[in-house]
Amino acid sequence: MVSLRLTMLGGFEACDRAGSRIEVGSTKAQAILACLALRPGETQSRQKFMGLLWSDRAESQARGSLRHAIWTLRRAVEDLEPCPLLVEGDNLALDPDAIDCDVLVLERCSTDDSPEVLRGAVGLCNGEFLEGIRIRDRVFDEFLRLERDRIQGLAIEACSRLMNFELGNDSLGSAAKTAKRLLQIDPLQESAHRVIIRHFAEIGQLSMAVKQYQICRDALRDELQVEPEAETERVLQEIRSTRAGISTPRVAPDSDAARIAEPENSPHEKPSIAVLPFVNLSGDHEQEYFSDGVTEDIITALSYFRSFPVLARTSTFSFKGASKSAQEIAGALGARYILKGSVRKAARRVRVTVQLIDGETGHYLWAEKYDRALEDVFELQDELTQKIASTVQPEITKAELDTPAASRPESLFAWDCFLRGMAHIYRETKSDIAAGRRMFRKAVELEPEYGEAWAGLGWSY
Repeated sequence: MVSLRLTMLGGFEACDRAGSRIEVGSTKAQAILACLALRPGETQSRQKFMGLLWSDRAESQARGSLRHAIWTLRRAVEDLEPCPLLVEGDNLALDPDAIDCDVLVLERCSTDDSPEVLRGAVGLCNGEFLEGIRIRDRVFDEFLRLERDRIQGLAIEACSRLMNFELGNDSLGSAAKTAKRLLQIDPLQESAHRVIIRHFAEIGQLSMAVKQYQICRDALRDELQVEPEAETERVLQEIRSTRAGISTPRVAPDSDAARIAEPENSPHEKPSIAVLPFVNLSGDHEQEYFSDGVTEDIITALSYFRSFPVLARTSTFSFKGASKSAQEIAGALGARYILKGSVRKAARRVRVTVQLIDGETGHYLWAEKYDRALEDVFELQDELTQKIASTVQPEITKAELDTPAASRPESLFAWDCFLRGMAHIYRETKSDIAAGRRMFRKAVELEPEYGEAWAGLGWSY
């Protein structure tokens, strides 16, 4: 019966069978337990651990330090039933029937043919082996490097097999998620880059597809001094043909694909703008839906102007919480301008701060702070969008500035329910979709002609 469960990928944690955390003690005691767990049932000598963890110490000092580390380890697991640690003279081992750890599971499952088993293995790949463990010993450093390389190979194998299975079942969206996990493990996996490129192209985010190709190309050049494979180049050419209008279906002017910026370095490129998710400063995480909703409304309102493309929500929200400069984000998105800001909602008041930034220089073009009653938030959005439009394109016509905004609900509470519903829907879990559906139903009960709420309700189904 398993009495000790170890997590060694992405850090170190020991728990009993009930999931209660066990404090192992010193870092070197953790390292000893990890080494034993990699080969459960196999006896390992004290001499080995002395050379592994105290290679620069005199034998008597190393033996004394090891004795203390083993004592610490025995104290940590002595109450477990059965006790997983076996100490016999100068030898140590772990009872293979009493121990379970993520590395062992990954070893067993990485070459499995079952997609469910592979998904379980991929779900374990949460970081490097013993991430955060720092032991100043050159012998242990070399051991750690070799084990990390070995375990990384297992993780790559599991991700690659799952990704190829999903591709074989025409599930490009799922394959793209697995490909992203694979690139977190190894950014040089070119096949994973290709899957993500194809996925972006399939959902109409052509600029993001090209950007993913550039990430792949730069990584290969920097790390391996090689160019992308012929298949990757072929995928890029197909996307460029699509962007040039060859065999491309017509898209609605307000669709995500229509909002993507023009190709980089195009001589006729219009200045594009990326609206980053506004930061919630309300001191309440539950108000996150409100700042996200204000951001989306501004994106929608700006998309009515034909003089410059506005990047879609799916592109800009990928940078939510990212610690990158405006120039870095502009370069990644291919945007000429960056709009960022914050929202603080308290009682019946709302404060919005906004900054418009030149994506090439990083210079602020203008910044403003708005304090309004919550009932005036729609007028505030109109004021913001007109100010942004007139700054980005001074020649924009009065007729365009006067373009009617989308129909809005009379009930502020109905709008609030809609925003809450959208916040749940974007999380894409079963429980969140059900919660979002309840919010949309409440919104249409309050205002039966609220079209966006009906659309959200349909989306939830």
